[in-house]
Amino acid sequence: MIFKNLKDKCNYYRNLTDYRLLPNCYIMVMIDGKNFSKLIKNKFEKPFDDWFISTMDKTAVHLCKEIQNCVCAFVQSDEISLILKDNTLTCSPYDGRLCKLQSVIPSMATAFFNKEIIKRNLIAGMSIEDITNMPDHCFDCKVWSVPSANDAMAWMLYRQIDCIRNSKQQFAQTYVPHKSLVGKDTDKQIGLCMETTGQDWNAIGDNKKYGRMFYKTAVKKMTPDGVEYVRNEWLSKSEQLTNGDVREEFINYLNTNNI
Repeated sequence: MIFKNLKDKCNYYRNLTDYRLLPNCYIMVMIDGKNFSKLIKNKFEKPFDDWFISTMDKTAVHLCKEIQNCVCAFVQSDEISLILKDNTLTCSPYDGRLCKLQSVIPSMATAFFNKEIIKRNLIAGMSIEDITNMPDHCFDCKVWSVPSANDAMAWMLYRQIDCIRNSKQQFAQTYVPHKSLVGKDTDKQIGLCMETTGQDWNAIGDNKKYGRMFYKTAVKKMTPDGVEYVRNEWLSKSEQLTNGDVREEFINYLNTNNI
């Protein structure tokens, strides 16, 4: 191949791997905390830390607000799944360029999460020197397309099933010795936990059992002088997607929300 100049040659090689997603599909994004298990085990309360849950939720909402065409998020543990809606009514985020999506989105999550960590440590009285020497907390990212709202919902259902399993396992491991749990499925583990310690997984909040789904909806508000107005806000739900009505509501939301 003959190149006209150095610019054409360099751009040709660079663009060979500048992959783009299929247009007019749902774009799925999954970001995951890198080595967060060490962070969670060493720094936070067991079985569930409210500050960590809140910070992951704040990170998800930040991404929802900042990423073009994002219509919902699902959060569990150190994992955030996003759905971006690409259709003929809107431009594809970053023109569907995979390299942009896979680099910008985890960078945004990493920056936001670390700022929250720094604020927490400053409030706790940690010195600037100690904060500077803290390890970085980073997210990795995967991005792909699915053709329909039903397929997008299926991913969220899959992650919620994983969330429930992890929640039960984490709960039982907090109160029951590991050797007593070996060979038992998660339902038997929480049953044993209830029987031997009185700790009941079924009594914890739904947000810790089923994860949190964030979606955009119009909310009526009132100004100080009594004028009503409507503003879009990101709200959360913790409901089982195995429930047919909940699943249908979610699919309808994906089909009708045009950003």
